[in-house]
Amino acid sequence: MTRESQAAFENTEIVQFLRQKDFIKIKEIGSGGTGTTVLLRDPIISEDFVCKKFTPMGGNNTEDAFERFINEIKFLHLAYHPNVVRVFNYYLYPKNNTGYIFMEYVDGEPISEYLKLNPDRVNDLFFQAIEGFSHLEKLNLLHRDIKPTNILVSKNGELKIIDFGFSKIPSIKDLSNRENSIILNWPYPLPSECYEGRYSLKSDIYFLGKLFEQIIHDLKIEDFFYSKILESMIEFAENSRLESFSLIQRMLIEEKSPEIEFAPQEILKYQKFSEEISLLLSKIYDEARFDLDFASVQKKLKNVYQNSILETKVFNSADLISCFINGGFWFKSKSFLPTKVLIDFYEVFENSSVTKKKVILNNLYYRLQMTPKHQAQIKEDELPF
Repeated sequence: MTRESQAAFENTEIVQFLRQKDFIKIKEIGSGGTGTTVLLRDPIISEDFVCKKFTPMGGNNTEDAFERFINEIKFLHLAYHPNVVRVFNYYLYPKNNTGYIFMEYVDGEPISEYLKLNPDRVNDLFFQAIEGFSHLEKLNLLHRDIKPTNILVSKNGELKIIDFGFSKIPSIKDLSNRENSIILNWPYPLPSECYEGRYSLKSDIYFLGKLFEQIIHDLKIEDFFYSKILESMIEFAENSRLESFSLIQRMLIEEKSPEIEFAPQEILKYQKFSEEISLLLSKIYDEARFDLDFASVQKKLKNVYQNSILETKVFNSADLISCFINGGFWFKSKSFLPTKVLIDFYEVFENSSVTKKKVILNNLYYRLQMTPKHQAQIKEDELPF
């Protein structure tokens, strides 16, 4: 914390929440040069969280490592995206150079291990990885530690980029000893710029490409759809390499990937559902948000589907709309969605790949966001603010 920010902090009214919150320790997950990681459960909401404790060891510079730990918290708060691990809370103890981060628990495994049993998912996961890194690019954020153990795949097939301990917003023109030590740990040959003492966005592109190239080679995967794009990502010379993840993202779409191709009947079923549900909605509260977690949407949809399967119409419109919207909304109480429309949509959604599910939700939310907004009434209460 700088002197200016410290002074501003000291002159600011502080709101303190003193209630202690306890967690149940499930197991230890691992440890590294900057600390240990455990799996904790919140008994009140019955959810699991990964807790990373900062405890540097093995000769790591304490102040330098603690700065990286704080930066990791900042970066994770910025990088809210379905393919980037979420941070929920943190506790810092600057006087002791230690602290904790509470993060999303990804029930899965490294991408290299996942693809051993699911090699047919390589195109979908490549697409997801580019989406995640394209989002980081928009935040001007370099990951700088791209390896299989830092790209996890959940049991439902969703890719998550983790471990931002070495990430940074590019602002240097040469590499310090810390950057050089990172380079020595990379499992892939270095690109041209690293020999010149630089690490850029194109370096992230190179190392992600090398990661997929290695996995495809080791597992002898023959049906990778984006070989030409991958070749352009791993060019040794920086000026010959693809320039951005956003460009790669556009190229993937233009390739007409089989991962995002929809059959005519699938399109018709989606269009009928999106039309019907948009007609149900009257207004959406300003603070309401669309649910971007496709697994959560599918779980809620399944519940509505099972409760309506013997009916001709879905009579609980509130539950149906809540599958997609987190927050307040108004709907037409005398209008109902035909159950057959829901069944058709649910079957399309359930049988789609992760990438296709995201395309479906993106299209649906684009349509629903045209619904008129409603400003919620603010009520006074006895809370601090």
